[in-house]
Amino acid sequence: MAMIRKQIYVEKRQDQALKQFVKKLGLTESEVIRRAIEFFAANQAALASTTSATKASQRAWQDFLKGVALSREQALRSTVSTSWNREALYEERMEELERRRRKAKA
Repeated sequence: MAMIRKQIYVEKRQDQALKQFVKKLGLTESEVIRRAIEFFAANQAALASTTSATKASQRAWQDFLKGVALSREQALRSTVSTSWNREALYEERMEELERRRRKAKA
């Protein structure tokens, strides 16, 4: 089989992963890359649907993070007084728990 020489650029983390595969599998870097290409070609349809799901998950995660950031910004801009003390909060919490217990028994 005739081979064509390719020069590729990889990120540092990809290089580290490649070296781990080489060590674990006892193959050359070129052979690991060739097998990865073959795997990708053989599983392209499955990978495409996984990629779509992954992108949807990433969008959902980004939307969630935007919501968190927005909530944080709103909280920081809030003019509500933050004067409270631990004892008062504890007392309120205990009263609420007691109300729930009574309601559950009734």
